[in-house]
Amino acid sequence: MQLIRQFELKAEEMYKMAGKIRGFFHAYIGQEAIAAGCMTATNHDDPFITGYRDHGLALAKGTSANACMAELYGKATGCAKGKGGSMHFFDVENRFFGGHGLVGAQIGTGAGLAFAEQYKGTDNVCLTFFGDGAARQGMLHEAFNLAMLWKLPVVFICENNGYAMGTSIERTSNVIDIYKLADAYDMPGDKVDGMNAEAVHESVARAVKRAREGEGPTLLEMKTYRYKGHSISDPQNLEDGVGDYVRNYLNKDKKNELHRILDNANEELTNILMEAAIEYKAETEEEFIVPQEWIDEAEQRSADLRSGRDKGLTLEETIIGGGNLGSAIAEGLIAASFTQPENIIVTKRNVSTLNSLKEKGVVITSNNVEAITQASYIILAVKPFQIKEILEQLKPNLNPSQHTLVSVITGVWIKDIPEIMGNDFTIYRAMPNTAIAIQQSMTCICSTNATDATNEFTSNLFNNLGKTVFIEEKLMDAATVLAACGTAYAMRFIRANIQGGIEIGFSAQVASLIAAQTVKGAAELLLQRNTHPEQEIDKVTTPKGCTIAGLNEMEHQ
Repeated sequence: MQLIRQFELKAEEMYKMAGKIRGFFHAYIGQEAIAAGCMTATNHDDPFITGYRDHGLALAKGTSANACMAELYGKATGCAKGKGGSMHFFDVENRFFGGHGLVGAQIGTGAGLAFAEQYKGTDNVCLTFFGDGAARQGMLHEAFNLAMLWKLPVVFICENNGYAMGTSIERTSNVIDIYKLADAYDMPGDKVDGMNAEAVHESVARAVKRAREGEGPTLLEMKTYRYKGHSISDPQNLEDGVGDYVRNYLNKDKKNELHRILDNANEELTNILMEAAIEYKAETEEEFIVPQEWIDEAEQRSADLRSGRDKGLTLEETIIGGGNLGSAIAEGLIAASFTQPENIIVTKRNVSTLNSLKEKGVVITSNNVEAITQASYIILAVKPFQIKEILEQLKPNLNPSQHTLVSVITGVWIKDIPEIMGNDFTIYRAMPNTAIAIQQSMTCICSTNATDATNEFTSNLFNNLGKTVFIEEKLMDAATVLAACGTAYAMRFIRANIQGGIEIGFSAQVASLIAAQTVKGAAELLLQRNTHPEQEIDKVTTPKGCTIAGLNEMEHQ
């Protein structure tokens, strides 16, 4: 149950905050006790089949969290090779047969799986899951009739969360107690507290025993509640008494679950697990130890997915504006192996100037709207006078829950963007310099509506391109002078050194190497030793020496 809850919370965070997961996403949060009780009451070889709210049951059946998360990311390493996504998990090895998008269709397929087990002479029992909305489908009645007629080894489990997609069962069905539908077919039926894992285990164990002994199917109605909308992207309306209904079930969850679960998607995974263990111990006086390997694996997996280093990512970063800075960002991301070149889209009106990026595998287009459809991070690198036109063009196709906006445009303040886009977007203003192309930029960042997850991703992105520091936006103009313009100032100093070197006898090539490496070494001394410049100056300054003479000349010019 702990694994299911934390998996769903982390996946929800990656869907809403980081925009890593796209499409439909139906969370199992609130219904974990059903999956846990069914797992302990069955054997590994007993097949499970369900609808599209399938993450929890797949995990309970033994599919690894890595394979499940990879499937959500659309990766080839996913349990359905990245082709099924959230709604179509599939794992034959662990006898999990989906993950089905058509409401109620899995009921007939579940009866078919049970028939196959009967035909092959095994003692396996198929658990067929469906929601209360599917109970109004004709497939249910056809399957019930044949299952009883042929005494198929199947347990039909209705996970009744009370609202189907969003409409109360009282408004859609004359029969409110779904387990009573079994009466029409002389099938045993029972109502179970689906918020209690032990109650679920006991009821499923009885039904499975009956099926193994050749007595046919059972219908179990699990009274449960999902704490999220039908899909994660749906709003959760807590008006008209629904809020009290939710809170009632949340209280049940807190009282009945064996492992304490904190329903807070904004906490880091390790903190959630630690707090859960502390709370569990405080209330039960029993130790609950989260295996360290769970934490280590979850942290590493989450870090890999957020950083983009896991292979097989879909397109994620779109750079609107392939000028000098936009191209430098793309070049830097590729050189740093932050992501694969094909995961980056760069736009520019004249795409012929981006051939070097195209040859490296970057997706090049002149269509800004098309470029953002598959991206989660939109890096705006256009000219300041173009930003209003670009944002108005993109606005109909941008979604605050999917897209994070990162502006690297000089002189454009964060407040300028919500004036066009509204106040719901996570927005970053970043000021890198051209050394970003060789992963040596100094990037200053400020933000609004940021979360821990988006901050971490943005930091990771720019840290792969040099160094980053978060500052207040009021200092951004100063940062432009110090960090961005500072590159030109440093270059002018190096050029002066080169010219001086030529004057005293070096060739231009040798003078350039000496001057550049000397400045690079001086900078590394400060960065690595965290010292003040004067400390390093003192180390090379002697009385009446050439260093002090040169310093005095610089100060008096």
